[in-house]
Amino acid sequence: MLDRIPIPNPFGWEGLSTFSLLMMLAFLVGSYILPKELERRKLEPKHSDWLIFLGILGTLIGAKIFFVFEIWDQVFIDVPGYEGKYLYPLTHFDGFPGHPGLWSSLFSGGGLVFFGGLLFGLLFISLYFRYFKLDTGSYLDAIAPSMSIGY
Repeated sequence: MLDRIPIPNPFGWEGLSTFSLLMMLAFLVGSYILPKELERRKLEPKHSDWLIFLGILGTLIGAKIFFVFEIWDQVFIDVPGYEGKYLYPLTHFDGFPGHPGLWSSLFSGGGLVFFGGLLFGLLFISLYFRYFKLDTGSYLDAIAPSMSIGY
């Protein structure tokens, strides 16, 4: 399997990861389908840009937050000689020596949890529906095909 597509550059960047390339392709295909589906169902396609943006933003934020919950026992540990099981990982980027840090895990390139992304994406989109008083059921039915392709 090809992990990275090598792209020569002077900055020492290893190249484009195939996961990020395929994730971007899935988001683009989903964003192409959504306005067409909204128009087909006689809903307002002008909302599609914000729905896509909020869905992607919620997906990435929720996936990283749930990743931290998944490694919670590795981030917040009882280490002899350290005071404050919860304060040390909050104030040190790399966390305890030999363990993943809270902030380094949040801002790393990996660690995306599916359910967190799905829940936060739906949360952000639902708040948008509530703010603009849109018919949630009709719009969620229209969003389902593009959301499944985006995932």
